[in-house]
Formats: sequence, C-alpha cells, structure tokens
Amino acid sequence: MKNLRAFVLCFFPIVLAGLAAEGCKKDTPPEVKDPKKPGKREYAWTVDTLSYPGSFQTTMRRIWAIAPSNVYVVGHNERGFGKMYHYNGENWQPVRLVTVEGGLIEGPIDLSAIYGFAANDIYAVGQRFGINPNPPPNFLDSSLIIHFDGSRWREVELLERGRELIALQGFGTSTIWAGGLYGTAYHRSGATWSMSVADTVFWFRDFAMEGGETYALAYYVPPGGGGSKSFSLRWQASQWQIEDSTSDHAWGSARFGENALCNIGGTLYSAGRGVFRKDGSQWVRVMDTYPKPIYAIFGTRSDNIFAAGESALIYHFNGTDWAKFEQFMKSGVVCGGIWCTEEEVFVVCEDGNNTYVYHGK
Repeated sequence: MKNLRAFVLCFFPIVLAGLAAEGCKKDTPPEVKDPKKPGKREYAWTVDTLSYPGSFQTTMRRIWAIAPSNVYVVGHNERGFGKMYHYNGENWQPVRLVTVEGGLIEGPIDLSAIYGFAANDIYAVGQRFGINPNPPPNFLDSSLIIHFDGSRWREVELLERGRELIALQGFGTSTIWAGGLYGTAYHRSGATWSMSVADTVFWFRDFAMEGGETYALAYYVPPGGGGSKSFSLRWQASQWQIEDSTSDHAWGSARFGENALCNIGGTLYSAGRGVFRKDGSQWVRVMDTYPKPIYAIFGTRSDNIFAAGESALIYHFNGTDWAKFEQFMKSGVVCGGIWCTEEEVFVVCEDGNNTYVYHGK
C-alpha cells in the first residue's frame, strides 16, 4: 500500500462573533450543550493518500470509527478486493478480506458503507459481482453483508439475496438497516437479518432514526431515461412510506437533502443541494452550497457539524454560522464520508483513482 503523508496544512483560526457530522455516520444521542465551548475550528491538517499496489483505482467511499486511533474506510478497488483500510492512529493499512488475500470472503466484492457498535462488532455492506454468462448485462451483482467479531471478517448468511447494498445504519446492536438498488433492504432485529418489502423504484441512499422513527433517503432513475427523483421515506406499519419527494434537476426547489441523512444531537439533518434541518414535519435549508452538492454530514452536537462534498469542499457549523475550509479545494475530488469527535475530524475523498483522507486535529 502506498500511504503518503502528502502535506500538512495549518488552518488559521476564523474569528466570528459569538463562537459557540452517517452517512453522516452517524446517529448521536441527545446533546448536553456547553454554551461556552463552541465547535472547534482550529486544526492542524494532514492528508493521507491511499492507493493499493498494482491498482489504478482505489476509491474509498465511507468512514466509521470507534476512536481517532481506530478508524475504518471502505470502498472500491478495480481488482475486486472490496477494499477496506484501517487507521491505528499512526498509519493506514489495507484489511485483507477476500480469500486471494488470505481472508475468509469469496471475491470479487465491492464495499459501499460501514457501521459498528464496538471494536468487535462492526458491519460493512456492498456487493458480490461476477460475469453474466447470458448478457446483457455484462455483470451481475448481489447483496453482501460482512461482520467483524474482533478477530476476522466473515460474510453474513442471507436467506434471500437482492441487489447491491449502498447504505448501512445501526440504531443499537439489535436494530440495523441496510439498503441499496431496486428496493433491496435488509432489517436486522435481534439476531436475525430479513429482507423487507420495498418498492423497486427506491434505490436507498441513507438511513437515520429520530424520536423512535426510522427514516431513509432514496432515489429513482426511470429505466427509459428522463427526470430522476429523490424521496424522503419513513418506516411505518411495516413498510416504507413517502413523506416527500423532489426533482433532481432544479437546485432551488429541493425540499430536502437527497444524499445523506444524520441525527445530530437529537435533530435530523439531510445533505445534498445544501444542508437541511428537520423542524417538525418540514425540512429547512440551513446552508446553500450552490453549485457544489454535499455528499456527507456528521456532527457531535448542533454547534459542531461538518459537511463535505464536491471539489473537496469542507464546511463547519459552530452554532452561529457555516465556515468553508477552502485549502483542499480541487476540481474532480469528491468527499463521501465524515467522522469526528470534539477534537478531531476525518474526511474521506477520492478523485476516481486515489483516495485522500483529510485529518484535522
């Protein structure tokens, strides 16, 4: 693995009057706010470049951590390894998952999301794919869920297999949702995984819970082309019900963020064409990022929230306003995952070939 500490940048403090992130990944308990301690904006930044030896494409998509010294990122590698990297506080190392690397999982695979509850209880989702003997299409995919028990990563046995999974969220060790393409969704209740019934038009993007209710973001692209739509969903009466929908064309008419969903301090936030906060039954846009969409949001409390997306733009809300960290801005670099504590933040981005992890502390 090529693990280059590319450069170190010091972000000079932004002084603002009244200084007060699941997939955001993810839900945080109701906050106990200290009005004298605003969200931190002074960081020494490092950037690690992740590129698997012999590969031209190592693109990590999501991040989850137990602590700043125990961090995981997952994503894609064109060799079918379903890449995962682990950070131990000093350096990044590839996690050997598939059998050709000495792991226990039959490849080729791809990973899209990760979430855990403890160092010995972590899940990741994605797909197993292979060549279709009767094309088209040329390749076939099926749902994949893997679990880490503190020793090895193993595949979770599924009674029914759907399509590729791209979203994962846990709400306690006994309740987990995973979702993906063509209505594929799995619900773990207790110790059992079961496939839930969902309309095949829904391609799940993210999940979150607030007030005992489970919410999801999904999108739909008509098979014949034309305008795509995004949906805000709620799980009720054992089915996904549409709360709202929005066109994926007009920026100003977006009623919620279509890309990422997160519970921060007991309040739901969504991110897409800006950042939105849910007030009652309505979504309120709290930051407009036109023309750059947001793909990730995470926070520890309502005055310490990070958002990031296209062109490696990273934003921070401190309880008063949003500030933009522009020193990493670069066309073609997309940020898809964030994880932070009160003192440190990790943002995972990729440019189609390599992965860049921006680490502020």
